[in-house]
Amino acid sequence: LAERIGAHGALRLRDRAGRLLADYLDRVMHVERERRLAPLDALEVQPEPQAELIAALSVLLKER
Repeated sequence: LAERIGAHGALRLRDRAGRLLADYLDRVMHVERERRLAPLDALEVQPEPQAELIAALSVLLKER
């Protein structure tokens, strides 16, 4: 790629791709977190019990 578009262009492209990938991963993680927390939000559970419930769920899922 560097031979085709030059070293500077290849570096810029790599940096841009890295930023895009990080942005999309952040979006996916945020959406997944919101999806998993939706049932707790519906119950109006406070953050501390939420953390305990999430930890318990993680243990149960690992035991499957």
